Amino acid sequence: AAGDRKFAAAFNSALPEAGSDFILTDTIIKISALLDPQADIKGTKEMIKTMAAEIDIRLDNEGNPQKVVDIINRYFFSELMYRFDPAWNPVMSGERDATEDELANFHSIRRVIERKQGICLTISLIYLMIAEELKLPMYGVLIPGHIYVRYRQEGRGGINIETTMAGGEFYGYMNPAYTGTAGKRSSIYGKELSKQELLGAYLLNLGSFFLFTGRASRAEIMLERASAYMPSAAEPFLNLALLYETGGKSAKAVEYYNKALELSGNGGFPLSRIGLIYLGEKRYFLARDYLERAVASGNKESEVLEALELAKKRGG
Repeated sequence: AAGDRKFAAAFNSALPEAGSDFILTDTIIKISALLDPQADIKGTKEMIKTMAAEIDIRLDNEGNPQKVVDIINRYFFSELMYRFDPAWNPVMSGERDATEDELANFHSIRRVIERKQGICLTISLIYLMIAEELKLPMYGVLIPGHIYVRYRQEGRGGINIETTMAGGEFYGYMNPAYTGTAGKRSSIYGKELSKQELLGAYLLNLGSFFLFTGRASRAEIMLERASAYMPSAAEPFLNLALLYETGGKSAKAVEYYNKALELSGNGGFPLSRIGLIYLGEKRYFLARDYLERAVASGNKESEVLEALELAKKRGG
């Protein structure tokens, strides 16, 4: 408990004041150090500055947007060899377990810089921190389950940079589900994130890390802050709901699943979780309602179908 209080104090001190502008690099690196005790905050900042200085030499006042992106990509992906970490997908798919230390490799900024491997978020953050140092107009762009970088000068079209594929042009943003034709998803997905929203995306990532490594109190404070920074994104609310359900706080879990449901274009998972909670509480009519809606939304997992049959049987 004392360790969690100390963690919370360090976390809160690293955050920018509400409504204030802030230096993204400083904030991200300070927060990253909370899960990586060996991280040298000053040293990690210097690594960002060194990469930015090398790119600045290569740019040589270049003003053409495509050439700017090509020069950065050549240095970042061809010279430094930054790559997507191949260990990520097997871990996320459940094909294999990962130790806490292995999980930290995906999320620690210092480790990603040293290993030259990361996931879409951490590689994109490093790319964006370099851009911040160079005062280049680059932004993170979020779609469900993924993030990439966009270079956009005011009044001009953007160049989308897929940081997990050596900086290649990313076309996934053209999917109607991510560009505003899928209801409330238009509120954040496919758009250029503010620094606050980008910070929220990183806190969501770290909150998930602490959730999956069994440190609920640390996960909660990060996910709550992520939901405040990204109030129109479903993911922070969904992960908070999972946290509360796992912790036996069913009323709060239902509240947050419903919030995620309001924001998400795909309600199969939150609907099923609410239905299962109500089934466990023997509220069979409510359970049946939510489980039927979950199945109608495409969630036809055996657990859901069996729960629906039980709710029908017990509810009469």
